[in-house]
Amino acid sequence: MGARSRRCLERHGRRAAPAAVAGGGGTAGPIWPASRAEPPGARSTMNFDELSLATGEPAGELRRWQTLGLLPMEANASVDHRPEDRIRLIQFARRRGFQPERIAAALREQPDLLNFFEELSERPTGAKRTLDEALAEAGVDRDVANKVLKAAGLGEPAAFYDDDVESLRRMAIALQAGLPLDALLQLVRVFGDALGRVAEAENRTFHLHVHEQFRAEGLRGQALLDATHQVSQPLLELIQPTIAYFHQKAWEQASLEDMLLHLVEDVSAPTEVRGQLFCTVMFIDLVNFTPLALAMGDAVAAEVVDRFQNVVRAWTDRCGGRIVKQIGDAFMLVFNDAVDAIRCGLGIQGAVAEESEFPGLHVGAHCGQLLYREGDYLGNTVNVAARVAGETAANQMLVTAAVHETVKDVPDAEDMNNDPSPVRPARNSSQVSLPTARSGARFAPAATARAALPGSRIGMSTRRLSTAFR
Repeated sequence: MGARSRRCLERHGRRAAPAAVAGGGGTAGPIWPASRAEPPGARSTMNFDELSLATGEPAGELRRWQTLGLLPMEANASVDHRPEDRIRLIQFARRRGFQPERIAAALREQPDLLNFFEELSERPTGAKRTLDEALAEAGVDRDVANKVLKAAGLGEPAAFYDDDVESLRRMAIALQAGLPLDALLQLVRVFGDALGRVAEAENRTFHLHVHEQFRAEGLRGQALLDATHQVSQPLLELIQPTIAYFHQKAWEQASLEDMLLHLVEDVSAPTEVRGQLFCTVMFIDLVNFTPLALAMGDAVAAEVVDRFQNVVRAWTDRCGGRIVKQIGDAFMLVFNDAVDAIRCGLGIQGAVAEESEFPGLHVGAHCGQLLYREGDYLGNTVNVAARVAGETAANQMLVTAAVHETVKDVPDAEDMNNDPSPVRPARNSSQVSLPTARSGARFAPAATARAALPGSRIGMSTRRLSTAFR
């Protein structure tokens, strides 16, 4: 359980009424404890000039905020609020379009609002350091530190404390152990982006599904905030162990995938470009979903996407694939084996065919060399797969000749070059026909092959799978 979580749990059972606000704006009087290292309730103070220097906010504007009731004159002895934290909250809100007067109006209805978010701010420990002091202590080059901070999206902090120095020191250890700087920066970007999304989901989902529900039930003001806190307090202590649990499970699965790369090292030479892999990329999306979503409305469309993603995730996992990204109803999947990719595509088609409210599918796939960077896959193989998916008709699975060449070598594949169906070849195309769930969908064959995939449980009728972009 993190320090922020503990602080919220410890304090919200004994929140004090807001401190009294001075009547005039002309005072340069003391407000709130000054040092991060001081214990809660310490009475050393900072004046407006010192706060202005620490936060970059003009002293006159700070006095105006005090007049508006945004800056209490004294800290409550039981709560270790710092004026800098309050000021930075107001500065952040102002950058997003909320002027101090609007913030003051919100606080009149929910007086404890900013207190709660101040307590969510981490309290760094130890002495305050400059960047140069932190770099010297951590043993990190300035150029490396700047690149790491930029990759993490942190910018350059105004000051560095113990946790900042420890983070820089970990970067130095990773580099000294032999991790290339480019690889380190890739990992830092992944950490920043992925955990940023996690943090956003934690906060936004709770607000929309808990806080907004209380508002819908008629709660307002402090009663609304108290009800929200009552639910959030026990949840805060669950966050870090839950993240650790899912990371461990994901790490175990990723380690198994890494083992497969080691198993082919005896038949594959190192690539000239680090990060190159041979994979099959598949794009899947629902047919005409945008106009359907307009007709159904956002709520119903979200339910359809939720059911569809459950199908995609189940079949991707079953066939040993990985979901690289999802944007609405569209998915990008990656497989080590083209046969697994096609089995997955057909499985999803079969499941979608049984859903009354689902439109048809576009499915396109291509295999080849691609570049793995920062948890994503880049290169022409990805571009071709996307173009192939864009060429598909409704309920059609289109694969390239490269995929066809891989699939036709599957045991029990049957040559269908003499297929009597009318032939209207697509440009530079060949086709592969596989068992699928929807009947009546026949597409012009050209040099086709039937592949009865071992272990496939979807077969009912046959469908031609065109392949294009040889």
